[in-house]
Amino acid sequence: MSPDRPGAIRACDLVCPTSLTLESADLHYRGFSRALPKRPNAPETYDYENVQVASKWPPMRGAFTRYGDVQELVAVADDRMVILGGGDEMTLRFRSPDSEVPTGWARDFIMHNVGWDKDADLNTIYGQSVEPLPYREMTSYPYGPEAQFPTTASHRDYLQRYQTRGQEAQRFWRRIKDYPSEVADDDTGKDT
Repeated sequence: MSPDRPGAIRACDLVCPTSLTLESADLHYRGFSRALPKRPNAPETYDYENVQVASKWPPMRGAFTRYGDVQELVAVADDRMVILGGGDEMTLRFRSPDSEVPTGWARDFIMHNVGWDKDADLNTIYGQSVEPLPYREMTSYPYGPEAQFPTTASHRDYLQRYQTRGQEAQRFWRRIKDYPSEVADDDTGKDT
């Protein structure tokens, strides 16, 4: 309640937003969570604990973010982003809130992030490659020859330091070629 207006409800009487400090961000390979049975009129859901290591689709071409510490890339919304490939996972850790939850309240978390999603659908323009990279000032995607990803020293350093990992398409295609003999391995979560 608002002390200056009896009966008025302040926003913080209902919701008290609190920003949390990002302590770490780690990019690593995890695999693919098994899909749960589909329900009508519901989003797809997955069993996080049940992981399949092998991919069911070929990887995109191009440079992905190297594994390890990527906190610098996610701390600020800019053109330097983490580029994840199929099966990658980024683990974020935040400092716990200092304040206790008031009696009768519940604490929920909402994560605000800025990014782009590019799928490998055959009908997606440039869907088979990471490039061209999106950037904040672009007016359309894909952008035409008159536009380009920024080439400042900071952007060049970002590309050289972080975007250094490729994905091996041959591994996927060998697996598809040998598919009938690997059906049993697929059920165990083993990668071949």
